[in-house]
Amino acid sequence: MLNELFQWIVVLLLAVVVSFITVSLVFTIFWGAPFIPTSERKMRRMLEMAVLKKGETFFDLGAGDGRFLVAAAKMGAEAVGIEINPFQVWWCKMRIFLAGAAKKVIPASVVRGDIFKQDLSSADVVTCYLFPAMNKRLEEKLRRELKPGARVVTHLFRFHGWKPVATDEDEKLYLYKV
Repeated sequence: MLNELFQWIVVLLLAVVVSFITVSLVFTIFWGAPFIPTSERKMRRMLEMAVLKKGETFFDLGAGDGRFLVAAAKMGAEAVGIEINPFQVWWCKMRIFLAGAAKKVIPASVVRGDIFKQDLSSADVVTCYLFPAMNKRLEEKLRRELKPGARVVTHLFRFHGWKPVATDEDEKLYLYKV
């Protein structure tokens, strides 16, 4: 009897995980880019290129699994992630909690929402790894909302309307200043 109950619990947990993954895939197909984790090396390089300083406000557009938020918080920045995928928001919050960064990046600093509907005016540094069509849509929003001197670092895909102030061709990273 106990063995049978355990089997039902395992099946139920698997069904929940599969449901989360399915919802995640549907969200990425219709809204935004799929979750493709940035390597630790590239992440460190992006933060290095942005010259992220203690006390600055950092936004990760498409926060994914939260690794950028944890790293930025450990550097002393106020880190905010914006993610549309509910499964990724949950995963991001768990990563922050498990990394022990919960005091610097509270779960509320991971916003479930559309990056095009969020106010980015407080950002000193913005990172993103988005498809070219999304970058094209994002260019005008960043120009309009970011304060002078704010830095934007993109991974793989450029903002074709902007000229980068620094590039890392080996890693395909591009730094822009407003």
